[in-house]
Amino acid sequence: MSNGDAEISICERQKVALNEQIDRISSLPDPILAHILSLLPTEDAVKTVLIRRFGNLWTYIHNLDFDVCLYHECTEVDYEDTVDEERLINLIRHVLILHQRSDIHRFCLKLELNLWSTPGQLELANEIDTWIRFALRKKVKVLELDFKACGNSGPEGYHKLPNVVFISDFITELKLVYCCVEPREHIQLASLKSLSLNGILICDKMMIDILSGCPALESLFLYECYGLHKLDFTSVNLKNVVIELDCHDSSRLEVSCPYVTSLNISGIERTDLYNVSSIVDAALEFDNRFFDCACGQYREVKMLFEQLYDAEVFTLFTRAILHDDPWLMEYEIDGENFWDLQRSSFHCLRSHLKTIRIRSFKIKSCAVKLVHFLLRKACVLEKLVIETNWVSYPDEENPFTSETWKEFSEDIHSCPRASPQAVILIL
Repeated sequence: MSNGDAEISICERQKVALNEQIDRISSLPDPILAHILSLLPTEDAVKTVLIRRFGNLWTYIHNLDFDVCLYHECTEVDYEDTVDEERLINLIRHVLILHQRSDIHRFCLKLELNLWSTPGQLELANEIDTWIRFALRKKVKVLELDFKACGNSGPEGYHKLPNVVFISDFITELKLVYCCVEPREHIQLASLKSLSLNGILICDKMMIDILSGCPALESLFLYECYGLHKLDFTSVNLKNVVIELDCHDSSRLEVSCPYVTSLNISGIERTDLYNVSSIVDAALEFDNRFFDCACGQYREVKMLFEQLYDAEVFTLFTRAILHDDPWLMEYEIDGENFWDLQRSSFHCLRSHLKTIRIRSFKIKSCAVKLVHFLLRKACVLEKLVIETNWVSYPDEENPFTSETWKEFSEDIHSCPRASPQAVILIL
């Protein structure tokens, strides 16, 4: 290669290196840059004002997320210290004053608010209402209001939401945590598709009003809400329901869900199910504080199989049956194990149930017999998933390499199956 060719090659490599150093992000159009900033934590998006190309583009972001938990480790926070709270409040004030976009997609506020805890909370509550109204004026689609954050607020200090929260043609997803839901006018959330309520005191009548005011609702999540005794889901659009009963409330809950296709209930032992023929995906958990493995309550498991005869996926969380509780025993009836007495299969096992998941599994005789029963009776089973974890074995260094697990695996894989194609997974 001649000297001239070598010089040309060097120049070409230098041009390539120079091109690689070009800031291509800065050449993007403003709307795209604003969209990228919307994916950042709001405080980080605001800091881009220091970059000349970005300037005030942050004022056009469409996601506004304000979370006090981002400023500390939740397990170590000192609830008497208001520094993090003041920092967040100042950020919110700054952003809302300068924000220029005419609409926003998401507005999330996560801040501990207990009206009876510290002075000044009432004034803060009034200001929070102005923030909420700001979001609604901007035609927010996803609204999340969490007034527990990492604190321990009680219902006596709940913040009562302004009525405008329940009158919107734009909200499609609403999440409320530790607040008072008492709308003074008829609820009108015509576009709402997903509703999540967490730690909220709500009566049966209020729930009826909420459901009637949300005709397009498809998914409902109720976490540790109390005051409820009866839920009647009559909307043909509501397909997905998740209920986690308050562990401090021992009262029973009636649930009727004629059109629901996916049902997840934690605390099923305190729940009476009706009209469940449409359910194809069921996830049910027994709470070991209420379910003591008594013979009659084993029969409750049988009744669930019989009720959910159309289910194709059945996930069973049975802590009391599968965990090593101090009072755990293998109950027998006339000298025989309960599952061995079930001579005939359930309808769902014969014709529909294709996937079974058992979580938090620990090897116990009664649990193993349950697995044997399912394998013998599930005629169209395609997959049985058995999940366990280290928490179930606190005293063993590596329980999953033990002979016990090896023997268990060999046992269930050699167990007679009603469905020869069934795959067994141990996770």
